[in-house]
Amino acid sequence: VDVLVNYTAGIGDNRSEHVEKDGTTILRGPQYFPLRPEFRTVDCPAPTLPPQRVFLMFGGSDPRGLTKRALESLDIEWDRITAVVGPGNSDVEAIRRLATDRETITLCREIDDVAAKMAGHDLVLTSPGASTFEALSLGRPTLAFSQNEFQKRAYADVSFAYGRESLDHLPRLIAGISGERY
Repeated sequence: VDVLVNYTAGIGDNRSEHVEKDGTTILRGPQYFPLRPEFRTVDCPAPTLPPQRVFLMFGGSDPRGLTKRALESLDIEWDRITAVVGPGNSDVEAIRRLATDRETITLCREIDDVAAKMAGHDLVLTSPGASTFEALSLGRPTLAFSQNEFQKRAYADVSFAYGRESLDHLPRLIAGISGERY
C-alpha cells in the first residue's frame, strides 16, 4: 500500500497526522477528508439561526429508521424540511405518509446535487461520517446521530454527535444550536 487515508481516525480529539510506516504513508484525521468537487464550488449563504430549513440524510438504507424517527420528533413548525430517502430505506411508505400529512416536508430520492441541497438549509441532521464532514465544510450547523455502536463509540467525544435515542429530544437539541430556551 502506498497511501492509506482514514479521515475518521482520531475524530474524537480532532487531530490529524501524517505517518510513514513500512513504506506506507498513513494520513489520519479530519484534515484528510476528501471532499467531492461539488462541495468546493457550491454557493453557500450563511445559515439562519434559529434554523428554519432542516436537511435530513441518513444514508442509503437507514437501517435504524432515523429518518422516520427524526421526522416524527420534529413536531415544531419548520419553514422547510427536506428528507433524502435512500433506495434501501424500508420506512419509505411511512415517511411518505408523514410528508403527505405535513406540507413542509419534501422527500428526495437519488439526488445528484447534495451540496446545493445542503447549502440551501440551515441545519443538517445525518449520521456521523462523510455527510457530517460535507455539511461542516459548507458551514452548516450539524447534528449527527449514530446508526450503530461503532459510530457511537467512535464519535463519543464529538459535541454534536449523539446516539439514536437522542432523536426523541431533537427539538431541544436544535434549540441549543442557537442558544434558544426550549
